[in-house]
Amino acid sequence: SCAPPARIPIQEFAEEVTFQWTPPIELKPKTTYSFTVFSNGETINESPIWLNGANEFTTKNDPNADVRLAYTYYPGSDWSLRHLRDGRVVPSLQVYTS
Repeated sequence: SCAPPARIPIQEFAEEVTFQWTPPIELKPKTTYSFTVFSNGETINESPIWLNGANEFTTKNDPNADVRLAYTYYPGSDWSLRHLRDGRVVPSLQVYTS
């Protein structure tokens, strides 16, 4: 059985948001994680955005196509994957672990 996904409420609004899990969680090496951002913003201008990452992904540096971008219009609705192409830039999330 799968555990329900962890949710992190973000209460602070700024140009950038730093958040952490409390209590801390353990991120296991060589494990794939997915991060999803939903918003209760009433308009697209009030919704959070993820900025494009600094890396371009190709079949050379991502041979298994692990780095993907998907979107959904509403929580609970179907997800759609963006077209997989070389030189793709995806929104990024930087995770520091210790």
